[in-house]
Amino acid sequence: MTNLEIASHFSELASLMELHRENPFKIRTYQNVNTTLKKMSTEVADMSAAELAAIKGFGAAVQDKIRQLNETGEMSTLKKYQDMTPPGIRELVKVRGLGPKKIRVLWKDLGVESIGELLYAINENRLIELNGFGLKTQSSIKEKLEYFNRQRHKYRYASLEPVAMEFWELIKALTDVKVKWSGALRRRAQVIDKIELVVEHGFDNSILNNHEIINVTSNSAFLIDGMYRENYSFEIHIAPESLYYSFLAKMTGSDTYSARLKDIDSADSEEEVFLKSGLTFWPPELREEIHFDQKFDSSELIKEQDIKGVIHAHSTYSDGFDSLKALALHCKKQGFTYLGITDHSQSAVYAQGLSIESLEKQWDEINQLNQAISDFQILKGIESDILNDGSLDYPPEVLSSFDFIIASIHSVLNMDIERATSRVIKAIENPYTSIIGHPTGRLLLARPGYPLDFEKIIDACAANDVSIELNANPYRLDMDWSHIPMAVEKGVMISINPDAHSMRGVEHIKYGVLAARKGGLYRSQCLNTLEVDQFLKQLKK
Repeated sequence: MTNLEIASHFSELASLMELHRENPFKIRTYQNVNTTLKKMSTEVADMSAAELAAIKGFGAAVQDKIRQLNETGEMSTLKKYQDMTPPGIRELVKVRGLGPKKIRVLWKDLGVESIGELLYAINENRLIELNGFGLKTQSSIKEKLEYFNRQRHKYRYASLEPVAMEFWELIKALTDVKVKWSGALRRRAQVIDKIELVVEHGFDNSILNNHEIINVTSNSAFLIDGMYRENYSFEIHIAPESLYYSFLAKMTGSDTYSARLKDIDSADSEEEVFLKSGLTFWPPELREEIHFDQKFDSSELIKEQDIKGVIHAHSTYSDGFDSLKALALHCKKQGFTYLGITDHSQSAVYAQGLSIESLEKQWDEINQLNQAISDFQILKGIESDILNDGSLDYPPEVLSSFDFIIASIHSVLNMDIERATSRVIKAIENPYTSIIGHPTGRLLLARPGYPLDFEKIIDACAANDVSIELNANPYRLDMDWSHIPMAVEKGVMISINPDAHSMRGVEHIKYGVLAARKGGLYRSQCLNTLEVDQFLKQLKK
């Protein structure tokens, strides 16, 4: 099992134990294990018993549970609490922002045992009768449930990609005909509901019958539907004879986009299909509703290897898993030439935000490391909280000491569009702000984020020489790619930042680049494709 898979088991265990009012100390332990596993750079499945025991908070009980998961795929303690809990309640536990304590009251006092029952109770205003609930809470819970229902059976691209690769390789091994990803998966959409493949005419669909991990639910001459590994929906589209590349091009693009393509018989490539349709060839990720004009040069699109510096990373000074030195050496090993360290600011007590004394200690270490590590530079940055009134954390004399500042909202997220836009613009107008971090605060499939008037935000960034972050964490991918064309038109630079909380988190840059390409971002329009001297010069006001 991967660290993320193991972490999800500990997260569920902690939530179910809290639901059943078990030992708070044990609950906190399992919550911490979940957090630690998500940040770790090394897979615990590859660790020795001694290495596992050396991790802070991984006592004998935790080690035993990890061993069970790796050897059997199950955890006996979790299974016990799952058996004690109705399936509908276990599903309610997955609704972000609801919480085990509220769910217990709804379950025990109101008799609710599923999302459907809870929505029905809300429609009858029954929650306001409960102690600690009211109209506002009831309305908030309804919004969370409706959002959860809309996002069910969907996957973040980063989560589905390895499964889709595995499925593609399996189908490819079963046939001699051409097989390609298609649909939203091939366009690298942030959220995807199924794996789609296009196969060449002549595909023998009987090879899927009775396959142990493929369950076919419908099978026709041109379409096969089913489930892969029980959890993942798939569609296999069988191209008409001699129309493979034409069919692939159409099945990759959005409906509006694909309507512009012609059926080109016996084409040798998708490029030929576009040419004979009278269109400029666009890479798959660009085939959305936005139609770029003929002057657009897809050869200039940002690529992962164009990124020179890792901007937005957290170390053990705040809530990161790896030391500053380890992060710097890892970034250099990966071919980057600079690291902009941005631990959390002092108001972020939930993330061990840095006091002024801790900042000074970190700056001393940065100075020492910059002397010790050749051909690499660590920049003194901070992820400064945007406070409730739009001001930045720390007084001006401290803010002026950083090489750059990412300004982000982490608290009081429940805002209307006017309040949120005003708060972000005030931060943009602060003379010390360099980059606006994860602008909407969204978490894909978990939290929609606060609404923003992006035209006003981009105008403010253009007027104040502030860049916008495309947070590459696959849970965020924020700003959304659809806002990139407007930012580029107004001369606002985009910084593709991993928001890394470990060495492994640096790899998230890949997903940010994929999202940036969807928005048509050129390498010249990306802030951290610049060498370090140009990067710092660009940020000076």
